Formats: sequence, structure tokens, C-alpha cells
Amino acid sequence: RRGIYAPPGMQTHDYLATAEDRIIRRVAEKWHRRPGLMIEPLDMRVRSIGRGHLGLWMGPPKSGKSLALIWTATSYLFHGLNVLFFTLEDPLPDVEDRFDACIAEMPIADLNIRGERFRQRFEQFRSRLRSQLRIVDGTDGSITISMIESIWERERDGGFPADAVIIDYDDEIRPQRKQSERRLEFADIYRDLRQFVARTQVIGWTAAQAQRRAEDERVISGKMIAEDISKIRKVTMAIGIGRGDWGENSRYLYIAAHRLDRQRTGMNIMTAPERGVFFDREPTVVRLLEERRNQREDVV
Repeated sequence: RRGIYAPPGMQTHDYLATAEDRIIRRVAEKWHRRPGLMIEPLDMRVRSIGRGHLGLWMGPPKSGKSLALIWTATSYLFHGLNVLFFTLEDPLPDVEDRFDACIAEMPIADLNIRGERFRQRFEQFRSRLRSQLRIVDGTDGSITISMIESIWERERDGGFPADAVIIDYDDEIRPQRKQSERRLEFADIYRDLRQFVARTQVIGWTAAQAQRRAEDERVISGKMIAEDISKIRKVTMAIGIGRGDWGENSRYLYIAAHRLDRQRTGMNIMTAPERGVFFDREPTVVRLLEERRNQREDVV
């Protein structure tokens, strides 16, 4: 009708004539849109999550959930993403030491006595980055998802637009309202968290406790999650951390759920908890090569 005009900024795009442009864009965006976790056996098997999605690490006590979240944060830094990390259980100095050990690949006990080596390795790490990490100490036990979003907005308005928000861990998040059962509170927490990452288009990660009966299990599936199994339905990707096949420091990572890729598949990795390293690449590669050699010998 006369008198109704389209805004000047709204232009049409010739979809059929721009296929090559889209191919180039997708290649450039491949890792930025859904950045890998820098755990090669995992990244080769499935693609991780991207903006607007929520990921979950889950496992029994002392299985390495916090190390997995720190590793996730560090991998995102290498991908050029700004990370806002919330520690809700462990004191800030402990979290900083784990990050330092992971980045410098040094035992936590050596950070103090080998300060110059740490300083050199840390500077090398920082010089390679285009991104930032900020840590929020929420160990006073009063934080809610709305407070997390408010902190994210405050940091964004102050010049730090976080691309990823990582929360260690879900049991320390306070619900907006008290419920008669803990599982109902978790339902509210995960609903709010999922809506937050979707609304702000950040990548979200947290961790959840598995039941105690899962302590010696290799495969940590969704049915083993503590308190509220509906957590699995509310996340895009859930990774279980179970007992590995290669000894004390090995872990079996099981894709318990994935809306966008393969699920119910797993792989062994080696860890180095004394160095704050969730994925120890060299011994993992050695073990994988040994397995393949043994498989070939069995076939012959």
C-alpha cells in the first residue's frame, strides 16, 4: 500500500547466487561457531556445542569435573573466545593454581618453587592469545542464574563481552525460589540457565554430580546423574567422566547425550591431575597406538 515503506537497512539477499560465499564463510566459522575442546579423541568423534547451547560434564566425586571445566575454559581461550568462569565451590586461590598448572604444564606443588619457569611459560601462553579469562568467586553460596546474567551484562558493558560462561558447578547454584524437592529446584535452575545462554548467545558449560554407585563405572550415562535426571534433557551435550581402561589416571569419556551429533559413544583418555591437565595428549597417543598395534596383531 502507498505510505508503507521498508526500512532502508533491510536489504534482500540473492540466496541462489551466493553459495560460494556461504562455503567460504562456513570454513572460516567452523571452529569459531562450534569450537572443539582440544581433546583430540573426542573432537574427532563428535563436534562440540556452539553459541546459545549448554554443555554438561558429569561424573562421580573426584572424577575430574572441575579439571574438565578448567580445560574447557583454556581451550576456548586458544580459540579466541572470552571466558567468564564462575567458581562456586572451590576457593579462588585453588582455582587460580589449577589454571596456572594447566597453562604452564607444571605440577601445582612446583608453582611456588619454580616461579621463574612458571613466569616464562605463562608469558608464552598469554602472548599467543587474543582473548581474556575472568574468574568470579561465588563461593559465598548466594548466586543465582539471574545474578550470573547480571554479572555477564556488567562485564559486557564494561568492555568484556564474554563468549562463554562456565559454572563450577550446578549443585552450588541457588534457585530463584524455594521448592518442596531438590529435583524441582534443579529443573528451575537448568531452565533458567538454558534460557540465559540462548538469550545472550553465549556458550554455556557446567558440571553435575553422578550417583555414588557410579564411582567405579566406566560408562557414566544419563540415568546415573544425581538428583534430577531431567538435566540431561535440558542440555545440548552431556559428557560422562568414568573410570578409564588404562590405569589410575585414565578416564573414559562417554557422550551420554548430544542433540546435534553422535551420542552413546565413548573413548579413553589419559589425564594428569597433579599438573591440572584434564587431557594429557602424549600418553593418550601412546596408549592409542599400542591398542591399534595389538588389534592388528590379533587379526593376523
